[in-house]
Amino acid sequence: MKIASHTFRPWFAFLLAALVIGLASGNARAEEQLLFDFEATPLGEHWGAFRDITVQRSAIPAPPPADASRDGAIVPAEHALHVETVGSAGLVSAQGELPTDWRPFQTLNFWVYRDPAASLAQPLSTFEVRLSDHNNKVSFWRRIEVSHEGWKRISLPLRWMRWGEGPIPRWDDVTRLAFWFRDAADLWIDSVSITPGNDAEASELSAKDLFDVAFPGGDPAKIIVIQTGDYLVMTNARDLEPYRLGRHLDEVVASVRRDLPFLDRRAGRAKMLIFATRGEYQAFTPRFAEKLGGVAPPPTSDGFTTQAVATSSWDPQFGTLRPVFTHEFVHSLVAQGTRLPNSQEWFHEGYATLVQRRFHPQANLPELVRAGLADPSLRLPLSRLCDGKLIPLTAYWQAMTVVETLLTNPKYSQHLPELLERFAEAGSTDLGPHLTDLLSSNWLQLTEDWITHCQQTYGVESQAESR
Repeated sequence: MKIASHTFRPWFAFLLAALVIGLASGNARAEEQLLFDFEATPLGEHWGAFRDITVQRSAIPAPPPADASRDGAIVPAEHALHVETVGSAGLVSAQGELPTDWRPFQTLNFWVYRDPAASLAQPLSTFEVRLSDHNNKVSFWRRIEVSHEGWKRISLPLRWMRWGEGPIPRWDDVTRLAFWFRDAADLWIDSVSITPGNDAEASELSAKDLFDVAFPGGDPAKIIVIQTGDYLVMTNARDLEPYRLGRHLDEVVASVRRDLPFLDRRAGRAKMLIFATRGEYQAFTPRFAEKLGGVAPPPTSDGFTTQAVATSSWDPQFGTLRPVFTHEFVHSLVAQGTRLPNSQEWFHEGYATLVQRRFHPQANLPELVRAGLADPSLRLPLSRLCDGKLIPLTAYWQAMTVVETLLTNPKYSQHLPELLERFAEAGSTDLGPHLTDLLSSNWLQLTEDWITHCQQTYGVESQAESR
């Protein structure tokens, strides 16, 4: 395969997608590493159970299939983990049992045995596999449905595991493996292993992974890839100017890092997909969710970010520098750097709107702010706006100006690194719990400081009623 590559800056590459496809081919199978085989060691030292569940180490109920070890797969030996539960229960591995860094691994594997007779009484069992941090607050997870009889090997690609509620999990922060049974189950689990990948980021979504889901059946030679150390952009929009967009995104990254210099640079690249048509854009999210084992409706907005993958579509009216590209790109960049997923709450939407307006000025913005402050019905009380829950599109201007206040007022800006760290730890941008003890403020004082900021920045002549 001939690969075309053009470099116009030392740190910026514009590539044909053929390179992306080529990187994933011709790799030899890596040797699996055994994590748990349930043979000689006492079970209680390595696993804990919670809620109504019986877990015991027992002899395997039947030998594995004759061809089970093909391709080097580790197979059940003499003993396995027998699980019986009525549901809403699980088991979790102890600390120190797993590798400290899962980034180089590509799959988690294990065998499940279901007795034929028991399967008649329980045709389907549903459970979750979770990989979490030390306190089980942050996790990757995947739902599994089993309806087979006898032994079956399950291999889960790590890059297609979903994020749990709360902060964005990291593959270098996995310390526990858990099985959570949603309903009744009577089964055996054995030979839990992991398979190394072919690079140091095997557990992360690659450009090829995104290509396969975003452009199924597409011609790689017609896909433009823009890639730097900070971001990855893929598009099939023929009229998009990749060099111009790349220069713009470089400036956006620099602007965000000036505002938030404490963003974690070890996090993965920001990712953005720009589709040639709105129909292709809307079709991606349900397809992406299905790949992750979930369900999601098509987005109705002009841009949407899910699991830190920003998406939008080409519109000739706006061209290469469509404002929504900037907005969604910031969501992806900030989500990766703060471990805060975008849930359409005040901080994410406020900051993305702020950067968008910085690069794509809105002429009527001062008028919009003045009208919002003059009429209480056009704004939300800050206690509601900043509660970490979804905000309406009509409140984006208000969220933007609150974030702007926190960035520019020294009383608040000095605490911003710790505030975002607390948000990440809590998995929520609810400002209330941190307003007094960290920011030394309260809702009335913050509202007054916000109004003052709006007066000075947007020319508000009369002070709005404090809410």
